[in-house]
Amino acid sequence: MNRSWKAAVTVGLMVAATILIAPLPGHTSPASVSAERALTYDSTRREKRDFSPDERILYAILVRVSDTPAELEVSWKVNNNSRTIYSHRQKHNFQPGYHAIYSPSAVPSDSAGLYVNSVTIKFGTQTINRQSSFTVAAGRVCMFYAPASVISEEVGHVGWAFRQTTGDRWEFGGTEYIRAQDNWIKTGTWRDVLTSFKSPPVKASRYTTYRCLDWPKAWMDPVAADKTARAASSRPYTLTIDNCLTRSVEVFNAYGLSLPPGELEYPRHYFESLSRTTEGVNAPTKWSPLQRLR
Repeated sequence: MNRSWKAAVTVGLMVAATILIAPLPGHTSPASVSAERALTYDSTRREKRDFSPDERILYAILVRVSDTPAELEVSWKVNNNSRTIYSHRQKHNFQPGYHAIYSPSAVPSDSAGLYVNSVTIKFGTQTINRQSSFTVAAGRVCMFYAPASVISEEVGHVGWAFRQTTGDRWEFGGTEYIRAQDNWIKTGTWRDVLTSFKSPPVKASRYTTYRCLDWPKAWMDPVAADKTARAASSRPYTLTIDNCLTRSVEVFNAYGLSLPPGELEYPRHYFESLSRTTEGVNAPTKWSPLQRLR
């Protein structure tokens, strides 16, 4: 009798424990949410961390929802130099599983430098913060073209410019003719660049168009480019191998590019073929379309 009583108590305790542990009818385990990492993508949804100015950027975060569906409030904030360039808040409903949440629209990177992509996810009393950083190319070079050189309209003529810093600070110049005084180098804003090429020191060089190439900050060396430009301006001019074109290319390559040297080539042909100069060399960006100076 004693044994049967103990057995009955044991069974009763097990049943009670089972009842306490089991979920009530109509209830399931609460959802849980975890965030993997924040990401940046280009407009084709390819993951990237280095962008060109004016390239459109998508912001994203990977999340995992466990057990049951969950409603998440996702807030985006993207800062550049302590300036908020993008912010948005939106609610999402997700089933259990992994999900990529994208910003509702791609936004342009309107200036060079370091950006921070911050994402806040709120779920009930839970708050998750994640952030990532990405850069917009701080470097830029531009080649300016004059169809009528001092030698011949068939030959053409070019000048150069490169961005010195992440701000609006440029160095620019050209070799207008064979004399030492026909070399010129200036520094200033982008507006100064355009003004100077519209009215160059040698009036015969009437620059009319230009093209630019953005370059990642990590790859640019404006100090080397400046030294190269000043060294070239002090050398004797040689029509076929040390001229306006070869010196412009020399400055660009010192800056960090890897362009064909331009020796024994007309500036006109080189300028018209700029798009091909970065093919096959794993260049991170492409030459811009032709821009009118006048």
